[in-house]
Amino acid sequence: SKTGPGIGKTEILRAYFPNLEELFFEVEEEQEVALDTFEDMNQSIDELKEIYEEISQDILKEETGWEQKKEAIEMAEELQEIAEKIEALDETIKTIEELNEKNDLINETLGEKIEELQKMIQESLSPEFMQALQKLQENINENDFKKSIEELNNLEFEMNDLEQQLDRMLDLFEQIVIEQKLEEITKKIQEMENFQKNVTEKIEENVNNRNIDPMINKQNNNLENLEKIMEEAESLITKNDEELSKDIESVRTGDIPIEIKKDMEEILSDKTNDQKSMKKNSNDIENNIEKLKEKMDSIISSYKEKEKLEMLTKYIRIIKNLIDMSYEQELIINQSVNIKSKKD
Repeated sequence: SKTGPGIGKTEILRAYFPNLEELFFEVEEEQEVALDTFEDMNQSIDELKEIYEEISQDILKEETGWEQKKEAIEMAEELQEIAEKIEALDETIKTIEELNEKNDLINETLGEKIEELQKMIQESLSPEFMQALQKLQENINENDFKKSIEELNNLEFEMNDLEQQLDRMLDLFEQIVIEQKLEEITKKIQEMENFQKNVTEKIEENVNNRNIDPMINKQNNNLENLEKIMEEAESLITKNDEELSKDIESVRTGDIPIEIKKDMEEILSDKTNDQKSMKKNSNDIENNIEKLKEKMDSIISSYKEKEKLEMLTKYIRIIKNLIDMSYEQELIINQSVNIKSKKD
């Protein structure tokens, strides 16, 4: 090569494009962060409930002093921690949404569920919660037992409501994780389908093409990755729907993957490069991938129908619980009317 004044050497830049597994893995890492945050919030709710029980018992015994003021401050601090965790969770879900949109990893329906989750997160901590806590602190300072009991009741209602909202958020998030894994299966099968058509074209063009064997080896890796993804889906689903998990397992361990591997081996072992035979094997692989797609589409469709019914049942139960809580709150307020404050 020539060197000298006026002659420059251009550096060769190579672009790296992550594969499908790497793109989904990036999302899964963020999902793990979100699950950890959910766990932290549940622990904070438990701690909040413990402090609430202590302060409730003291007020019902008409004990208000430094200890009760300290407990009210601890509740406020715990509530602030929950608010910060909710904000962190919102940021994580935004990151997941951005990764999905950037890399086209999800369908429109799943995108809508992620948006629904974001809305639930943003509305989860009501201003009424902090207001009830502030009023309780004021009433403790004034030794007003009657109003303290009323605010304790309001606080319990808001606390139970927050706990139920977190449960609903976690349920929806777990559904999103499962559906994202199912979407990964769908996209992986589509990738294999397109890739195998390319293999068939190479065989038709030139049976002696040196790229055919490496392409078959790559397709074998694709199949192994698909089986791994399916196994992960089974593990995620089995807690909620063992039957559906077994349906996926039966496809993964059934005849179709075995037949695909067999045809791959025959193409790789064909030393004579018999075009007719190799093309038949490749076409058989295409057909079996199509069968695999149909079976998984049926399973995924069944899951989504069941999930709709389960969500409807859960929301009906939640509405009933809120009505019951509201009724109990009214009873306690009526009972507290007869309690006198120390100021009276």
